[in-house]
Amino acid sequence: MRYWAILAILALATFSFATNSSAFTLEKVYNGSAGRGDLPFSFQKPVSIFIDSDGLMYVSDDSASAIYALDENDAVVRSIGKKGASSELSNPTASWYDGQKTYITDSGLAGIYYDVKGTGIVRMNVISPFLTNPSALWVEGGGIWILDKAKNKVYAYNISLDKYEGTYLSEGFGDGKLSSPSDLFFDGERFYIADTGNNRVQVFSKNFEYLSVIGTGKGGLSLNGPKSAASDGKRVYVADTYNKRIIVFDLQGFVLDEFDEAIAGNISFQNPVSVRVKDEKLYVVDGSLAEVFVYSINWSASTQNLFSELISANTTVQNYNRTTIALAKGMGAQISAYALGSNMQTAFSYFEAGDYAKARKELSDTLELLEARKKADTKAMESALLSKIDSASKSAQYYNGASLTLSQQEKLAEAQSSIDAAKAALASKNYKTSLSFADLASSSLESIANAPASPPANNTGSGQSEPASGTLRIMVQAQADRANLSLSSLQQRAQMLGIYINFEPVPSLIQSANALLEVSQFDEAKASLEAAQARLDEISASMDANEAQIIEANITLSQALKASAASGSAEAMAKAEEARIMLFENPQQAQALARESIQLSNSGGAMLELSPLALALIAFVAILFSVAILGAAAFILIKSRQKGLAGAGEKFSAPKIELKIDLGGRRKKGL
Repeated sequence: MRYWAILAILALATFSFATNSSAFTLEKVYNGSAGRGDLPFSFQKPVSIFIDSDGLMYVSDDSASAIYALDENDAVVRSIGKKGASSELSNPTASWYDGQKTYITDSGLAGIYYDVKGTGIVRMNVISPFLTNPSALWVEGGGIWILDKAKNKVYAYNISLDKYEGTYLSEGFGDGKLSSPSDLFFDGERFYIADTGNNRVQVFSKNFEYLSVIGTGKGGLSLNGPKSAASDGKRVYVADTYNKRIIVFDLQGFVLDEFDEAIAGNISFQNPVSVRVKDEKLYVVDGSLAEVFVYSINWSASTQNLFSELISANTTVQNYNRTTIALAKGMGAQISAYALGSNMQTAFSYFEAGDYAKARKELSDTLELLEARKKADTKAMESALLSKIDSASKSAQYYNGASLTLSQQEKLAEAQSSIDAAKAALASKNYKTSLSFADLASSSLESIANAPASPPANNTGSGQSEPASGTLRIMVQAQADRANLSLSSLQQRAQMLGIYINFEPVPSLIQSANALLEVSQFDEAKASLEAAQARLDEISASMDANEAQIIEANITLSQALKASAASGSAEAMAKAEEARIMLFENPQQAQALARESIQLSNSGGAMLELSPLALALIAFVAILFSVAILGAAAFILIKSRQKGLAGAGEKFSAPKIELKIDLGGRRKKGL
């Protein structure tokens, strides 16, 4: 599908934006203002939210020392903890209603409680003594998991057995370690913990085995004190609390969307402390605003926003390539901007395939690469311009004090004026203007060299005046300097791409030109440099045309080199080396060879060459192992029969494996 067709399809839809993100539309703001007369009309300091199966929102209010259950009309239909002016709770941090009981964690009381619809809260004495600062809980499959912010652990409790089951995780900064965690969420497959002190969200398996981390710089974004995380199984929603925003990641940790305005153009988040997602709605609690914001989620709208970003970035890249490449070539500078177009094509391909996370990542990578290349290209152009201006300055110096005709003197004045203007434009980073004046200076100096000049006082008697000879020397030397600069730039570019290029005969031609300059054979030196530049232009054009294929092939080659080194296969290593040498001249064939190398590595390559003695030793060990296995099996069989005869009716008691809480329909072993 063509890009314009995609844009036309997306343009048919109309969207209502209620945040500075196209994926989220504000539905309602809740603050308890429709509550009963005997309750506060607004929240004081809400810290978390739970949504039950009927759609009621349970808001934990730290300052009010209460849990409020709100209906869709913002009416408080139930409160837990309040007893007139006093409360049975202190600092409730989280709640969960399972249809019968409401479970509550309270950091001020250092424990977990339950309430049965207004009968009063009850402390759960089996598990509470282990807790110091419980910050979140999750109820699933007959068990409760409690996150303790002070102890940096997750505590497991079996509801039906009223039994403490043990702990998971510990304090620290590495993978799987916690520092002042605030929230716990389970999506049916994975646990997500808002690891506030470590500025990240960690992802764990059902058994709390470390899987991955979110928000530590992947895609160019880092979290700062996140206090809550939730997932719909496809995306992870994070309250990036200290940055006062909401971030949405894909499951690989790349950013899909973000917004920092609770109400677009009106109210920004101040202290987002809790997020939950349910039935295509996002719930955000802001502790400072003392309100709950509910948004409908529309990822198709976000898709249109992404496509607009792709179109804008593609225009930026095309404009950069069109202007900068032409300018750099006029300077004789080698730049590395050519792969950006292929990067954008890759981003569009991901978008067309519906892989928006990869499209956004490719877009982010391309824009980062563009900025990096702008810096590198600017440095290359400045170097080329300096070389060009310096060459003109040296040529002009040779003519100062020489016997020149009036016309030549005028040209020299023009050249000097152009050199000064080129320097001034370069200092102000106006490269196009600087190049124009440098070219004008070179043209004026060439007209002086080509016109017959009056012999100066120190004429050597040769057919060519010394200033003219000096000018030719400087001009050819400048040509040699530009060839060296082009060679160095291409070598750096090849190194960046990780490819091998045979640059001969360029170095030899430049060396020969320098030798010819020493004996004043300018025409021969110039011819040698022109041949060198022609080869450099040929290499540059080939790199421009094949860079995308070279990059793709080089990725495969890197995998092949690692695999062959790990397998130790000489044949695989040889194939990988052959691919490396061929990478520039024929990237497609190089990629095919690299894939062959990987296949050889995976299959073990050629058969290991073992000596007859080694083969015999392996066979002998295998025989001994087989005999040992058979002997052990016979011994067990004999013992079993003897035991059966000795104790008829006696049952064999195997070691008992204690099964713990049922999580997601599966049982897991205890600690």
